[in-house]
Amino acid sequence: MNERKLRVAHVLVALGVGGMEKVVVDIIRRFDRARVRSSVYCVWKKGSLAEKLEKEGIPVEVVQSNGFPLNLAWQLARRFRQHRYDVVHSYSGVYRDAALAARAAGVPVIVHTDQGKFYPDSRWSRINHRICSVLRDQVTAVSDELKEFLVGEVGIPERKVIRIYNGVDPREHASNGARDQTRQALGIGADTPVIGIVARLSEVKNHPLLFHAFSLVCKECPRALLLVVGDGKKRTSLESLAGKLGITDRVRFLGTRRDVKELLHCMDIVCLSSRSEGLSLTLAEAMASAKPVVATAVGGNTELIRDGIDGRLVSPEHEEEMADALRELLGEKEKREQMGRHARERIREEFNLETIVKEYENVYLKLSGNKGRR
Repeated sequence: MNERKLRVAHVLVALGVGGMEKVVVDIIRRFDRARVRSSVYCVWKKGSLAEKLEKEGIPVEVVQSNGFPLNLAWQLARRFRQHRYDVVHSYSGVYRDAALAARAAGVPVIVHTDQGKFYPDSRWSRINHRICSVLRDQVTAVSDELKEFLVGEVGIPERKVIRIYNGVDPREHASNGARDQTRQALGIGADTPVIGIVARLSEVKNHPLLFHAFSLVCKECPRALLLVVGDGKKRTSLESLAGKLGITDRVRFLGTRRDVKELLHCMDIVCLSSRSEGLSLTLAEAMASAKPVVATAVGGNTELIRDGIDGRLVSPEHEEEMADALRELLGEKEKREQMGRHARERIREEFNLETIVKEYENVYLKLSGNKGRR
């Protein structure tokens, strides 16, 4: 007789367009259906990525609090008990209620994945996370740097924390002529130097650093173009900053897009100017697309990128250093192409989504085997 499938409940804030949400959806879709049966609970709203899961028969349900203390935990516990889940897996943004609900419902295994440091960081956020970790069997961090933070600064026992990188499927990022087609659709010339950033317009992504660096680049390369993909609260202030720097006509705000894969292929360099990162899916996708990257040396960026091989790592808050790296790569096509090839190979070997999916499956199976199933 075949062994029963593991029933896994995934709990997130929402499945909107974002790096964390996309990688979670990609992982859930690729679990071996003969071993794992997934359900998803969102505690705010479904979000646009929910449709991908629902089309494949993976249920997505919204569970919202009515405002009373612990109401969300009570609602989740009722569902966990009803469906007799073997594993509850929560993600950044859902720290307390999923763990409390799983314990109350008698779920054997509780896993939590952190995609990055708290931003803004606070004493309370660390205490809250440390207390909740008592209820969990495993905490996964998406980089070694984040793992060290959770153990050393937050105070989670080292035995409970493991590192599982984010990953992408390199096969999904083949060019297939996307560069010329996308540039034509955007009205960009084939020989226009294009730098791009794909990130929500928020404080932590620190777009002003890139804007200041790009303004320096434009002094020597006035034809350069900056594509800003993503949206958020900082859009108005960033549009104003572009005006003050005199680069309004060289910066295009494209907003939230569903064609990010195609947009990456039309860029010559992909940049990320964050103050803090877990392990950036944007950079991994850019590298899988054979694009050289320029990123701040923060968080998992330093584990993803080998400086001078796959791209360039620069100091955070250092616009001249970022400008130098951008100018260097814009001026040397052969170096860009060589870095792009190395980058794609690195993703294929070290950050392949297929490997990451198996690692999560093994976590579920190992912990469930140790505790027994219901």
